Amino acid sequence: MLEQSTITTGEKTREWLSITAPTEEEILSYAAKFDLPKDVFTLHPFTEEVSRIEILDSDKLGQCVSLVLISYQVEQDVSDSVEGALLPISFLFSEDRVITVASDTYELLKMQRMFEACEGDAAQFIIAYILYTYHNYLLALNKQKRMIDEVNEASKNSTEKDNLILLRDIEKNLVYLEHTLDDQKQTTDLILADERIISQISKEALNDVRISCRRVEKLVHLYRGLVDSTSGMVSALMDNTLNHLMKYLDSAALIISIPTLIFSLWGINTGGLLWKDSILGSLSVVLLALVLTIIGVILLRRKDFMD
Repeated sequence: MLEQSTITTGEKTREWLSITAPTEEEILSYAAKFDLPKDVFTLHPFTEEVSRIEILDSDKLGQCVSLVLISYQVEQDVSDSVEGALLPISFLFSEDRVITVASDTYELLKMQRMFEACEGDAAQFIIAYILYTYHNYLLALNKQKRMIDEVNEASKNSTEKDNLILLRDIEKNLVYLEHTLDDQKQTTDLILADERIISQISKEALNDVRISCRRVEKLVHLYRGLVDSTSGMVSALMDNTLNHLMKYLDSAALIISIPTLIFSLWGINTGGLLWKDSILGSLSVVLLALVLTIIGVILLRRKDFMD
């Protein structure tokens, strides 16, 4: 789907072309129409897509700047998984056009307003949008931290299946975020090393980008470490619970074996056994088994086998 609009910044007017989820036929058509590589209009799933920036020459548009970023859309993150919120977006800036290619149009209006706020300057918009994406990644990481704290708190009292499933989801989310941010950092470093871009940007804005990049990079590795330690804690708690359960079962089996042995001895029907001919013989055997069982319980408790 193609949407066309006009953006006026100062005395300059640019055409904004927004392409949403293009088909293979549409991709070929746009590539031929604008004399650009197919990759500009082809967006793979975020797990396959890589962020990049490059200068392209087009007979139809002249020299263009092509930028592909993986955007985290906070509003799309409606579950415990970040997969639905990580979406690649492709930008193409020429002298009189801006072309965006995305899987949906959710952020289109926001991007247009941001471009207008940058007065139509492509370099300023690129820096502003990178800062915006890092801010959103920070929100995603903060959400993962809250989920980690939730698992830690719940694991103090139980090791239920829901906690293990949530921990698995957190680990998967952090893997996605870590690799996406590592990939995006390479593109960010290229942008910050490009004199044509940084010459138009204030030092404060460039420092903001560097600090934001370092902040999210530190947090994603920190939270990965927290998940690993939490996984170890949950495993240790499960092992401890299993050890206690086995100790109780072994103790119960030992206690049950005492009356079983007594009743077996008095049930072999041979001569010479006590109370064999007594009217109260059965009661005496039961009392003997009960006394020996109580003694066994007391001894096991003193040895901490019943705690």
